[in-house]
Amino acid sequence: MIFGEKINSALADLKQELTSIEGRAREVSKQLELLQREAEALKIDYLQHCLDEQRKKIARRRGFILIFRDREEMRNSLLAIAGGVILGTLITRERPTALQIGMYADDMLQKLGEARWFVSLSKEVVVAPEDSLLPGRTWVTWESLLEAMKKLKDKVLLGEKLGNLNNVIFRLNQEGLIYLGIPVGEPLPPTEQVT
Repeated sequence: MIFGEKINSALADLKQELTSIEGRAREVSKQLELLQREAEALKIDYLQHCLDEQRKKIARRRGFILIFRDREEMRNSLLAIAGGVILGTLITRERPTALQIGMYADDMLQKLGEARWFVSLSKEVVVAPEDSLLPGRTWVTWESLLEAMKKLKDKVLLGEKLGNLNNVIFRLNQEGLIYLGIPVGEPLPPTEQVT
């Protein structure tokens, strides 16, 4: 009998240990699934980051060109930068660094170069301001693309899988983008491309 009790006790302990292992395995599985969803969502975040960086780069270049074309705009921009630095110094009571002044000037250039933005979602993803859209491409508004990305990211976080960049672009096209028609004609100046 003692031998049978030891076996029963060992089986009970084993069953309890297996139940504990199963519970931990389920918890690890849930965490892995959550990580997988977040990794899928990073694809959208990365695409959005790349597009936003291209938009800022183009805006900065446009602002720089605008300043040097128009002397009054240059004077106003320099005064705005100086005013911002002085105001920032008065508020924070800290002396501005060259980095802070440079960042403020960079922000000013971007603001001067801002426009209504569009994105062409094809094999080459292109960001362009409204006055530089290339004919023969399909363009969507920046705002509708951001909204579509948000909707798609919400779906991904609920468990949908995206796949590669082509699949992401295909799925974005199904999310209610607002398209702009451009007549075919002479190509406008080239814009920045995201690869």
